[in-house]
Amino acid sequence: RYSHLTLFAEMTTSEEDDDLGIKEGSIIESSHTKYAVIKMLGEGGFGAVYLVEDASNSSLKYALKVERKLETRRDSKLKMEIAILKLVSSERADKSHFTKIIDRGKKEKYFFLVMQLVGKSLADLKATRPHKVFTMATGIGASIQCLEAVEDLHKHGFIHRDLKPANYAIGLGEQVRVIYILDFGIARRILNDKGEIKTPRVSVAFKGTVKFAAIACHKRKELGPKDDCESWFYLLLDLVLSNEIDSFMD
Repeated sequence: RYSHLTLFAEMTTSEEDDDLGIKEGSIIESSHTKYAVIKMLGEGGFGAVYLVEDASNSSLKYALKVERKLETRRDSKLKMEIAILKLVSSERADKSHFTKIIDRGKKEKYFFLVMQLVGKSLADLKATRPHKVFTMATGIGASIQCLEAVEDLHKHGFIHRDLKPANYAIGLGEQVRVIYILDFGIARRILNDKGEIKTPRVSVAFKGTVKFAAIACHKRKELGPKDDCESWFYLLLDLVLSNEIDSFMD
């Protein structure tokens, strides 16, 4: 089972219900090659993610993210994702916590991004364990990798703003012990063009997931690297504690 998706979480509106014409067996062509759609992995208001294979080599399988073109949306989520993944591509070599960009392109109704395929999310893996949590050793080991990913992201001037077990996944094959950070749809650049911290906004909308959001987020304050670290701490508790995290958060 593959897990690659919390990217498109917004609710669908009637304007966004138009069929993109992507079905099982569809061929999506880029400037480099063609991809055959195997199945949908998940969908949301702004698009979907599909399991695809190289049409000329069925052994090469990838995740293809699609984002609808909408005049009503100012910022592209895929554009942010591509910008971040390109910046961090050299971090930690083959132990990188960021998926590789394979290809990208655009069609009449949508943009698409072809990415390295990953395995199950930490949330899905945790759900299969006794008491729905990892052992302390496994949980701490996994959380250290999660924090490394956040460190690499911060190093390049971005914060994630939605850290949670569902937004991390294990690799496949030789990368099965590597944990990948996913979903940069609400990530934010915190540095200006001079490399200085941007002036905080007075009030901001809530971003993220209630259970894992930092206190500053609940107070509608501007978020920074420390708030990602706070969310990471809640993530750690969620990986190794059963119902205790809910009472802790209360």
